[in-house]
Amino acid sequence: MSHIAASRRGISLLEVLISIFVITVGLLGLASLVTVGGFTVVEAGKADHAGMCGRAALREIKIRNMLDRNYWSDANPGTGAFAIDPIGAYAGLGKLGGTNGIPRITLLSMPSSNAQSQAISESLAERIFSWADDLQFGLPEDSQPPPDDESTRPRAVVDVTGLPQSKGDFTWFITVTPAKSESNLADVSRKRLYSVSAVVCFKRRLKAEKVDGKDIPAEQSRRVTFLGGVGYGGGSIELNSPIEIDEKEWIMLCDGRHCKWYEVASAGTSPTSMLTLTGPDWDAKGSPNPTAVIVDEVIGVYSTTVEL
Repeated sequence: MSHIAASRRGISLLEVLISIFVITVGLLGLASLVTVGGFTVVEAGKADHAGMCGRAALREIKIRNMLDRNYWSDANPGTGAFAIDPIGAYAGLGKLGGTNGIPRITLLSMPSSNAQSQAISESLAERIFSWADDLQFGLPEDSQPPPDDESTRPRAVVDVTGLPQSKGDFTWFITVTPAKSESNLADVSRKRLYSVSAVVCFKRRLKAEKVDGKDIPAEQSRRVTFLGGVGYGGGSIELNSPIEIDEKEWIMLCDGRHCKWYEVASAGTSPTSMLTLTGPDWDAKGSPNPTAVIVDEVIGVYSTTVEL
């Protein structure tokens, strides 16, 4: 005679607890995805804006004829690389990268041959070297959903002249380096081929910041040693002292004659002195110990070759 098991009338307390645990883990994972997704959206938005700012900067360089040496505050900044950075110059920053860096110059309002020639004003420098399309918007004061009416939609904030006002979060400066074939020419006027980089910053810091009781300068520099003596595509480097830096950040290598920008592909636990870079080739044999310049707020570098 077969035994027929009695049907179950419910579930045990242990099964209920296990179900609650599984649901809790799932909800926590979903909540973390919301946070990570929001961060990813913000970073993607910054990268997208940086690209638009970089393209606009390269266009401004050509339109405003910024590579005409008659409009440089120093018509002969040296035989090598230099930076056109009026915002940094007004902030009191010296060489880009300190003693072993590259000269930093500003622009003149008129050609240097004009007796009234002088450096552009600080307000004009901020206006030119800030991305104008990063607009501020004012929302309706009423928190209730507005009707579909033109008068209640968000509007761009305008200044006293009626022009849309930007947030000023995205600014840029220029680094200029002669072509390798012309880098040793002592006569600057004979140089014709330059590599120009528009360096885009997000909320750029122009003064030293105190962290854990230490003053962290706006721009830092380190001496570099190429591991294996190879600089193809950037390569692996060792800094002479550790620094706080993460992947996807940018650094500039310079030796006085040349300056090139690289993205950090990998870095050790911060602070670290071991980095792997991606970017243009570097002549590690001809210049084995360049200076690394670190500007924390750089989020994009956009380069082109210009023939004057």
